[in-house]
Amino acid sequence: MLFLVRALALAQSEELEKRGVTSAIQERAHRMSHEFSVGGGLLPLDAMWKAGYPQGSYTLHFNDYIAWQVGRFAYALSWSTGLRDQLERDFGVLPTAFDEVEFFGGSDLMFTPFYGKTTLVNTLVLYFDFHFLVGVSVFKFKTSGVRPAVNLGGGIRHFTNQYVS
Repeated sequence: MLFLVRALALAQSEELEKRGVTSAIQERAHRMSHEFSVGGGLLPLDAMWKAGYPQGSYTLHFNDYIAWQVGRFAYALSWSTGLRDQLERDFGVLPTAFDEVEFFGGSDLMFTPFYGKTTLVNTLVLYFDFHFLVGVSVFKFKTSGVRPAVNLGGGIRHFTNQYVS
């Protein structure tokens, strides 16, 4: 009985494949070539200081899947924490003992394997992609000079229209 049911299911799937040319995969609604981006972030990991930063970048998209973030630059706006203030006040630690990021820049390769669309409350269509980054950066510190870094990360992009995402 199981073999008979399996044979019927296979016959039905072959019949559905032959019937039409309808495809569920559609072309991308938004294609990228040159991208200028503006953003910001937070450097929260140091116990002695924190920093917020504005950032700008330019990305060149070779195709729908591979892009090169040619340049990315950010300027850090830092502030001291209570712990740092206490060390300076109570123990006479010099402010130069705490090295803060002044600015940083870098370049990344971007891989975008996932692109899709979905609906919100069955009224609004949302287009999005998921991408991965790998690259290098250079951080300029106020007292110790320049240090290199490696970038590994990812992101989600929501397309608002042809020009904004």
